[in-house]
Amino acid sequence: MMNQLDLWPPNYKIRFHRKAKRVKLKVSYADGLEITLPPFFNKNTISSILEENKDWIIGQLFKLKPINNDPPQHIIFHLTNEIWKINYELSTTHSKIVELGPHEIMLQGNIHNHLQCKKVLITWIKKKSAVLLTDRLKMLSEITTISYKKLSIRQQKYRWGSCSSEQNINLNFKLIFLPQHLTDHVIIHELCHIKYLNHSRKFWSLVEKYDPNYNQHRKELKKTELFLPDWLL
Repeated sequence: MMNQLDLWPPNYKIRFHRKAKRVKLKVSYADGLEITLPPFFNKNTISSILEENKDWIIGQLFKLKPINNDPPQHIIFHLTNEIWKINYELSTTHSKIVELGPHEIMLQGNIHNHLQCKKVLITWIKKKSAVLLTDRLKMLSEITTISYKKLSIRQQKYRWGSCSSEQNINLNFKLIFLPQHLTDHVIIHELCHIKYLNHSRKFWSLVEKYDPNYNQHRKELKKTELFLPDWLL
């Protein structure tokens, strides 16, 4: 079952209260997101209210997110808006993943060994990540007219990307779980380091040229756990 955080906007309940003078948002285990409205309130403005309070709503829903150690039933790549369904098949063969068709895979092997399932899934995700991030980097390299020498996909815990003095770029495979604008922000940041291997004013000016909302994107990067699946954290 998909978690409320997997899609935006989340499910919500609306209730009108005759004494309400303003819109009130509440998040609880029992009701999820509940929106209390004054009488005769125009419900057409709810979408804009959700957007204005998006950070708060996601934060509150995240607190309600249950801890689940079971193997995942689906994987969401926010970068490409893809949802992959995961099937499991117990077998005595070496654990592996078979792609059944568009956005559906089968994990075969000792499916009761959750740690092994996680390793197999991560290996598959890394292969997907290498293809998707390579394409994204090439596109942004052309847009910025900044060339790089080599791309490496890595499994880093605290860094989303890095750039070496040899003009090689490293990207975290988990970037495909982030929305496109955040992944692009990271890639643009590293491309600009090829021109300026520091965080000088010239560097940030170059970043702003290709990512005008970079300050907002930097703030959003501090909440990326909202997009990463529990079992990957």
